[in-house]
Amino acid sequence: MTSGIPISNEDLIKELQRVATLLNNDTLVRSEFAKHGKYGTATIEKRFGSWNGAVALAGLNPLRQCDSSVRRTYSRTKFTRRQGGAVLKLAILKRDRYKCLLCGASPANDDDVELHIDHIKPVARGGKTTEFNLWVLCGTCNRKKGKTYDVDVAKLAANYIAKRYFESVSK
Repeated sequence: MTSGIPISNEDLIKELQRVATLLNNDTLVRSEFAKHGKYGTATIEKRFGSWNGAVALAGLNPLRQCDSSVRRTYSRTKFTRRQGGAVLKLAILKRDRYKCLLCGASPANDDDVELHIDHIKPVARGGKTTEFNLWVLCGTCNRKKGKTYDVDVAKLAANYIAKRYFESVSK
């Protein structure tokens, strides 16, 4: 890391491009840059306003991804809609194995599948944004479900989620 020496915007952009080329990737996340870059990620974020903004200026694809350090801070607690965001979504996707819990569709098998994180019991009906009230649905199943609340489906989802939770705790 270089410290105390003025760095031009052009040098920062070239360094982003160099690290992306080194990793043979068209995108770049902070954790990768921190390992291989000459400058600190905070310097880049302060200079360009955001990490994704700097990545885009370097001609790379911005990627919405939380670093592993953020993932490790995830705990099995209640989240409000404003909290948790990407960390909670990632945890739900991992728990549900990146597939729709109603039809089993997965982007791994079909590029047209779009996954949604959905409330089992809608917020409008008193549902909370917790890991136990969220599940993964494909766009098709989520649109079919709409804002309805089927108690039988909710019970099946709750049983599945409880089973996956206890599997993860017992490891």
